[in-house]
Amino acid sequence: MHERIEQFIPGSKITPELLQDGSFLKKAINICNSNRNERNFILLSQILRDSFVWIPCSAVLSDSDYEAWAKKIAQAQEEGGLDSLSDLTFVNRDEIRMVPDILQSGENFFFPVFTSAEEMGEYGNRFSRWKNTFSKQ
Repeated sequence: MHERIEQFIPGSKITPELLQDGSFLKKAINICNSNRNERNFILLSQILRDSFVWIPCSAVLSDSDYEAWAKKIAQAQEEGGLDSLSDLTFVNRDEIRMVPDILQSGENFFFPVFTSAEEMGEYGNRFSRWKNTFSKQ
């Protein structure tokens, strides 16, 4: 018996409860990947827009913030080790740029997003983690 593959993403009203655990987004992605059409693309875009997603990024500090952080690290090393930094909160003075990881396969580029930090697994351990908390205006 063949598994039934849905042709269209369900067009139900998108609610915070529907998007809460990421399962609806995952289902929509699978349907869209199996049946690439304009309707599914539009619905997936709407679902993605309203979903909370995790984006693996590299944090880029300003020169002055980097220098302040480097001083804290050097101080910790002189005073017995980096373990003393584990409970430290670093407050930046300048803006931090978050540069997303962009993947490439041949001529195609991909912007990886995940429904949870855990879903990133070991791949996400190489990056700073930014949770998209944008909301519709």
